[in-house]
Amino acid sequence: MKNFKKLTLFVAVAFLGLAACERTDNSALSTTRNQDLAQLNQSRDYRIRPMDLIHFEIFQEPDQRNDYRVTGDGNITLPYLNQVFVKGLTLLEAKGKIEKLYRDGGYYKDPQVSLQINQYAERRVYIDGFVAATGPLVMPMEEELTLGRAITMARGLQPRASRTNVLLTRNIDGEDKTFVINVAEIQEGRAPDIHLEEGDRIYVQDSKI
Repeated sequence: MKNFKKLTLFVAVAFLGLAACERTDNSALSTTRNQDLAQLNQSRDYRIRPMDLIHFEIFQEPDQRNDYRVTGDGNITLPYLNQVFVKGLTLLEAKGKIEKLYRDGGYYKDPQVSLQINQYAERRVYIDGFVAATGPLVMPMEEELTLGRAITMARGLQPRASRTNVLLTRNIDGEDKTFVINVAEIQEGRAPDIHLEEGDRIYVQDSKI
């Protein structure tokens, strides 16, 4: 009986993995449940993106104060330094990098750089499947977007939607990983909601599958 149960569980997991692969363009698949989703809700420090508008200044240097737009390839053009690559850095990391460049270049002995985001670039996630309105969703500029809220923005689940097997695909370290989310547990307060990141792809499966 134990062997039969193990075989049944193996077949069920294998079937779910095959279905998820078909729906995520054969991306690398990592299926898990809500209690194992810690890596989806790690540090929420904002990372600089192309088209962000950054306010830059150096303490006690009134002439070195201006707003700079991050280019499509992730650079900002700063006084003396020309282009500095900041895409993907937190503001604190970018600050440290810029201060080091000024020190190493001999421009300032002890520069105290201040950076802040004056305008955020538009961020999007994508939702498909059995929701009322599929397509891209624009993330709030200075707020977190959760999976539950994204479903609400998509005008809710269709009657046939699965609430226990919602697929969330995210690019992690250059590799697409797909997680199976039990939305019912989130909605019932039995599991934490999932914080979304730009480019996340949500697929609400058919409960009849």
